[in-house]
Amino acid sequence: KFQSEYSDELDKARTELNNFKNYFEGDLALQAPVAYWKTQQASHNKKAMIYGIALGVLTLIVLATIIVFAIYGLDQTFKEIAVSKLFTAAAITTFGIWIIKIVANIFMSHLHLATDAQERRTMIHTYLALTRKGQGPKEEDRQLILQTLFRPSTTDMVKNDQGPTQLVDLINRLSPKQ
Repeated sequence: KFQSEYSDELDKARTELNNFKNYFEGDLALQAPVAYWKTQQASHNKKAMIYGIALGVLTLIVLATIIVFAIYGLDQTFKEIAVSKLFTAAAITTFGIWIIKIVANIFMSHLHLATDAQERRTMIHTYLALTRKGQGPKEEDRQLILQTLFRPSTTDMVKNDQGPTQLVDLINRLSPKQ
């Protein structure tokens, strides 16, 4: 009976020791990514705050410019307004909205990247906690988890600035074929 209990306890101790060994090996290997994603999250949060403030200030400036120009530049009836003033109003509005759109895209990109960094840190910590308890994923599942953790980040900036595809299609249809 003693030999059986001793053998069971020895097996249990070996299993726990192997679990701790695997945890510390994984912990040491994943501490650099945890630190990296923590730094990235802080950096993107700071940049998002800066661009958020810039977006608010820029929006106020553009709105104030449009309002001031409308009050002082377009203070006549529509028939009396010079065409150049209408073009100026259109240019100010278009340029202002375009600048606001660019700053808003950069702001949203940094928010997205900060959230992505936080999610990756959480995934790494969860993976380490499961590994420590011996409930970690099997070896064949580990590759999938590591691929998810270390996938490239996307900012969504490129696909949003493609330009008007209908206009390009129209130009292609109207241009002479060679």
